[in-house]
Amino acid sequence: MGRYYVNKGLLLDERDIPDRRHTTKITDLAASLRDHISFECPQSEDGFPQFEVLGITSERLDRSWLFPGAYARPVWIENAQTFPDSLCRLFKLYGLDDPNEILRLISAAPDDLERLLQREICQHVMAKTYDEATRCLSAVADFREVGLPCIDACGDVEMSGETEMIDMRSANHPAGTRIIAEVAYVYD
Repeated sequence: MGRYYVNKGLLLDERDIPDRRHTTKITDLAASLRDHISFECPQSEDGFPQFEVLGITSERLDRSWLFPGAYARPVWIENAQTFPDSLCRLFKLYGLDDPNEILRLISAAPDDLERLLQREICQHVMAKTYDEATRCLSAVADFREVGLPCIDACGDVEMSGETEMIDMRSANHPAGTRIIAEVAYVYD
């Protein structure tokens, strides 16, 4: 039996992180966040499953960085991509039709975004593509609370389950200092 892994995305904010560094380098920010991310995520005492911090994307620096040496592959983050690129990858994972339009509507017209997602849900129900409708419904479920679609507002990371993005912030802070961190739980 081979190894498999479950990815978890964490929506963080620099405002919530103690001793955060105001840095202009993504590598310095990533290094300062690694311990914080490890502390925030549950890990077993026996090291099973293995926990890996894969990378981060910073809204303020508009850049991403991957930690070297991980077994698991990231779902949302690639080296040198921008914060909006990571969000678009998340929206595509949920099957949303136009990620760039969704990005535009998040800040410009959140009510229009909610209506757009509602229309997509209705179209999938009418077409009897219920899995797609469920994915769209999940995308919009916590939108008002989180301020972004496709992110679970629960704030609890579980070692098992599905690949998901979780809001770990203390509050829905204004845009500008958000961070997406990606971790994985690797099973042998």
